[in-house]
Amino acid sequence: MFHTTFDEPVARIAQQVTNGAALRVFLILPQHLSYTTFKRLDQRQVGSEIGLDDSAVSRALATLHKLEVIERKGKGPVTEWKLSPDFGWRGDVSAYHAEQRKRGAKAPGKGPAPDPLLPQKGYYGK
Repeated sequence: MFHTTFDEPVARIAQQVTNGAALRVFLILPQHLSYTTFKRLDQRQVGSEIGLDDSAVSRALATLHKLEVIERKGKGPVTEWKLSPDFGWRGDVSAYHAEQRKRGAKAPGKGPAPDPLLPQKGYYGK
């Protein structure tokens, strides 16, 4: 088992997120959410762990959802969340590949997305 985030998508987050609260929430979410299963999220607990109030956590989640970092199911008090496997993964490599196949993952308009777990052309100068 491992947990990792992927460099390019995380760099996009760093470039597009303009408030520190969203970055802080992004960094703690893997402790609370899954990449495969929707779960309810205790926003108060998340906020207390990183020193943010409920409204700041809520705005951060909205920002991360808009950037497709997290996925949402439902609305209001029955909202469930999960992490997008396009930004990271927790588990073994075979489970990651199975999830990508299930999702039919590909980069928009570019055909299949390169597998971030395998070396690509140009990787370390090769």
